Amino acid sequence: MKLKALSIATLLCLSAGAQAGTMSVFLNETAPGYWQADYDSDFLTGPLLGGAANVAGTDTITFQSASGPWAEGAYYVELNFMEQASGNVGTRDPITVTSATLNQIPISYMATRSFDIDGTTNPTFVFKVNGYSNIASTGYHGSISVTAVPEPETYAMLLAGLGLMGAIARRRKDKAA
Repeated sequence: MKLKALSIATLLCLSAGAQAGTMSVFLNETAPGYWQADYDSDFLTGPLLGGAANVAGTDTITFQSASGPWAEGAYYVELNFMEQASGNVGTRDPITVTSATLNQIPISYMATRSFDIDGTTNPTFVFKVNGYSNIASTGYHGSISVTAVPEPETYAMLLAGLGLMGAIARRRKDKAA
């Protein structure tokens, strides 16, 4: 009988660890070639991580562009992640993060990543946090910033334009003298 009760308790613990919260956040274009969004665990649909203190779980936060498809090319992605203990400033390390990924690439709490994005689809950044809360009232928040990285041709055109402007300025100076 004790073995049966222990088996049931183990199954309950394992199923509790499978809980996950999900959230979808839209990246807003705040300047040409720059997108930004903030996220907060208060807005997760479902329980935070495992749903209770010291119960392992996973949260998934999906970031998508609100402005439609992006141009094909390279984008610089910066993800910030900060933990917080709600209502208790003195609590240290309220969350134990066992692992985190951004688009299936392992990251640390604060990380920057660069991705090549196919411009025919809306880019999606998937941030997954695995871990557990050490206290009942806790959470995390952060932001994601995406910046378009100019291609080498853009830099070549910029340098050519600067050279042309320099040549025109020099010619005018020679004419004036």
